Amino acid sequence: MADAFQFGRLNVWAWLKNLVNQDIAILTTPGAPVDGTSGTGAGKAGKGCLLIRTDTGVLYINTNTKASPTWTIVGTQS
Repeated sequence: MADAFQFGRLNVWAWLKNLVNQDIAILTTPGAPVDGTSGTGAGKAGKGCLLIRTDTGVLYINTNTKASPTWTIVGTQS
């Protein structure tokens, strides 16, 4: 029997459900994300959420809490 770590038609839904249950998502924003309790994804984006800045393609990760996200650049910015 397949589990959430194996990819197939049914397991993609299990994988997505697992992410949603842990408040993990992939978000987008057209500009620089804002940190803090009233910032980008506050109250929605759990620790480990990814955010793609659509104007530059820079990838960020939330390294703080769902209540007060801190968006940290992943890798180096070019």
